[in-house]
Amino acid sequence: MSDQGAPEAKKSAVMTILGWIIAVVLALAGIAFILAGLVAMPLTGDLLAAQGVSIPLWGRVIVALVLVTIGGAMLPAPPATEPAKQEASTQQQPAAPAEQQQPEAQPEEQQAAPAEPAAPAEPLLDMDGHGSKSTQKFTTAGSDWAIEWSYDCSKLGYQGNFAAIVKQDGNMTGMQVNQLGNSGSDTDHFHEGGTFHIEVISSCDWHMTVKNE
Repeated sequence: MSDQGAPEAKKSAVMTILGWIIAVVLALAGIAFILAGLVAMPLTGDLLAAQGVSIPLWGRVIVALVLVTIGGAMLPAPPATEPAKQEASTQQQPAAPAEQQQPEAQPEEQQAAPAEPAAPAEPLLDMDGHGSKSTQKFTTAGSDWAIEWSYDCSKLGYQGNFAAIVKQDGNMTGMQVNQLGNSGSDTDHFHEGGTFHIEVISSCDWHMTVKNE
């Protein structure tokens, strides 16, 4: 039981008992007043008759009704008893269910693995040689392409030459490589596309690769 509800219930019970006691006392007083009126009415009539005053029957009835009414008014209505306050329930309200645990956020989709770099395109031409030679034809994919070349004249015992002349339909294009020395290597870049072949003029060993850029 709640400690706060006990004093309130006790106070309500005490007030109810006091109310009933007062009601009983007033009721007894009212009843006594009515009885006194009823008893005194004949005596008063006889006393007035002895004095030569005659009260008709209806007058006596009115006086009796007035006395009864006054006495009845003195009878208090039973005190309304306040309903006892319900004691606070000792049972605690069931605890609200804990908030449902939010599902763990799904990990973001793994980023797609970066595409593997495309394999280098096949060279347009890849050729080893010794001395002067003419290559097969090749066609560039665009206007930018390059020749990677190297030469080695160490077998000669002296400096040699390496020349790679780019031709188109048998005509010189102005694109060429021309070197003189014991050996060397480099890449030459060109910016005119088409179908070409290369004439190599050399007395040394050489290697040449043609590729798009």
